[in-house]
Amino acid sequence: KKIDNFRSDPRIDYYFYTEKSNIRSRNWKVIQVPLIPPTDHMDTNRMSTKYYKFKQLPKELMSYDYIVHIDAGRTHYLNNLTFNIISKELEKNPEISFFGRKHPFLNNIYEEYNKVKKGNKDDPFYIEKWKNKLNSENFLQIVPHMELCFFIRKLADNNLTKLFEKIYY
Repeated sequence: KKIDNFRSDPRIDYYFYTEKSNIRSRNWKVIQVPLIPPTDHMDTNRMSTKYYKFKQLPKELMSYDYIVHIDAGRTHYLNNLTFNIISKELEKNPEISFFGRKHPFLNNIYEEYNKVKKGNKDDPFYIEKWKNKLNSENFLQIVPHMELCFFIRKLADNNLTKLFEKIYY
């Protein structure tokens, strides 16, 4: 109901990907995509979201230099992000391939682990398996913890594409 709850800009192309056939929008070109099968630890909706975000961008996006990804629940962020703001950042930083947002309240992957565990979003077995992997590697997070419901990415960066695929897997 709230996907059009922002000021659109005619200089930006908006694509909204969904498995539903009944979504209508005045701002977004709504494109129906198939759901990705679930895994043992993630339902089909979460798998599909992660697949199209990290693993396989839809073909309509491949001709762009940059894409702005935003999860459906965060479209209101677009009220604070204009074409001019995006353009200025990209022009000032042509060597940067990923623009993200520091997570507003989580500082690291361990805090995210605790939040996911409390929220029952994933299977507890796999949550513990992930934490054990981090602990066994003595993982120390040295970069700011990012909120990946919103980001800008350069499509020509093959290393970033490989990293996004690794995130998916």
